[in-house]
Amino acid sequence: MKKRNMRKRRKKDPVQLVLLLTAAVALVGIISFAAGRFIPSSSKKDSKEYFGIERENEIGVACDGYVFQTPGILMNDEVYLPIDEVSEHLNPGFFYAENENMFIITTPVEKVAVSVGESAEQNLFISRDGVNYISYNYLLQYTDMNGTVLSGDPDRVVIRTDFDYDVRTVGEKAVVREKPSIRSQILTKPEAGTRLCIRSTDVGADTEAWTCVATPDGFTGYIENKFLEGDMAHVIEDRARPELVFSHLLREDKVNMVFHQTDNQASNDMLAVSLEGVSGVNVIAPTWFYLESSGGDMSSLASDQYVETAHSMGLSVWIVANDFDGAVNSSKDTLAALSTYAGRTKIIDTIVSETVRTGADGINIDFEKVNSECAPYYQEFIRELSVSCRNEGLVLSIDVYVPTFTGYLGREELARVADYIVCMCYDEHTSGSETAGSVSSLPFVKKGIRDTLKEVPAEQTIIALPFFTRLWKVNENAAPESRAMGMGETAAWLAENAANVVWDEETGQNYAEAKGAGGTSKIWIEDAQSLSEKMNAVTEAGCAGVAEWKLGLETQDIWQVLSDCLAGNAAP
Repeated sequence: MKKRNMRKRRKKDPVQLVLLLTAAVALVGIISFAAGRFIPSSSKKDSKEYFGIERENEIGVACDGYVFQTPGILMNDEVYLPIDEVSEHLNPGFFYAENENMFIITTPVEKVAVSVGESAEQNLFISRDGVNYISYNYLLQYTDMNGTVLSGDPDRVVIRTDFDYDVRTVGEKAVVREKPSIRSQILTKPEAGTRLCIRSTDVGADTEAWTCVATPDGFTGYIENKFLEGDMAHVIEDRARPELVFSHLLREDKVNMVFHQTDNQASNDMLAVSLEGVSGVNVIAPTWFYLESSGGDMSSLASDQYVETAHSMGLSVWIVANDFDGAVNSSKDTLAALSTYAGRTKIIDTIVSETVRTGADGINIDFEKVNSECAPYYQEFIRELSVSCRNEGLVLSIDVYVPTFTGYLGREELARVADYIVCMCYDEHTSGSETAGSVSSLPFVKKGIRDTLKEVPAEQTIIALPFFTRLWKVNENAAPESRAMGMGETAAWLAENAANVVWDEETGQNYAEAKGAGGTSKIWIEDAQSLSEKMNAVTEAGCAGVAEWKLGLETQDIWQVLSDCLAGNAAP
């Protein structure tokens, strides 16, 4: 009998089993990861969700690649768009005054005020769930735009107000995704040969293979560059309504405007004397209009003889209107005056009619009591005033403090309708400051210029500089005290106190101090040297010119400094 060759079964090593199982799981994970990372998603974004549509009769709205957060409404074959988003993204000239239940439409040469009740009767205005809407067809009459209403899933209106843009053509199998990733959901699949508007080619260091685009059917998303064909093309279309584009009345030469503080007729009569020794100035701005009531009443010191004298000396006259030298002087009063149609109209009618009567050349608005609550009404005031100024051929300039202090004003919109924005680069430190310091240091001025130019074109930007400084009395046992001093008075104080003057690189100014019984006097000096530094910053930025506060506080050497810098002869 043969013996069977029996093999002894070897037991599986449990450690090996664990390792094999771990390797298998890891392999599956790697495969899944690779599939998730490298296989494009075919999932499509819900279009209604993309356009924020949740209810019947809603219609998506896309404007220059931006999708309205609040959809429009389709009612009785008429499209209605949400007024708040129309004003913010489409046409700031549509202003809804909820406190008066009316809206005002401002074009370059026309102002239309319509009550909500009246507009509702004409099917121009509807309200739903607390949201107010304006007729799309009515909007077309007053807006420089092209628009297309598309039927489909979902219904949407695609609007263009940008007529100067770049495009690329797409090839076969292109998809536009919500985010710059192949795993992101698909928004739309443009047909080959479709031209897409380029929104941005810089979408992040990790996404160099993608471009942000807006499609003709209203979607904004990302497309892989491999689907784009040909070179980028720049397109400039004819504007839909060129007559609705705000024009600007700008000087061909650089502006050199000096403010002339006048508070009585005697000051007006002394104009020729006040200008003795002054050179290089081409605009004078007398302070003639003052806000006298919260209802919009304005007083006037306007003098046609003053204007005649100024013109005979080769000067243009831009009359200043302010909200702090009259009978009222508070943010509350300014808000009350500007937040009503009647108040704004009263101010505008007064200052425009008086400016025209005297033969002056422009209006300068110096409303300094405008807080963030008042800002929308202030913008509307400037829009409405711009209509009257444009129709009368008057230059409109606006004084604003640096954006650090008044960033809420909306300079881009102000510059759209007004001719010049005057950035007042002073009062860095005021009488109420907790520490002593410069009124207008060089870094403060440079930042004011830089921040302003983010919103205002350089050719519309005037930089206002001070002819004054502050003499500080500092005592460690009390808050610092100060008083304003002109350049001449500063020179006299330095001589009288035999103060040691040193150049301060940090502020770009000469600095001096003197010790006394009441503490230490400190002063950051405004003089020809400090002004030269500031003027170099103004000219290097390509600004439209300079303004100075105020006539009579300067020393005679200042005028040559200003003239040389504006002529392009930078100070050493």
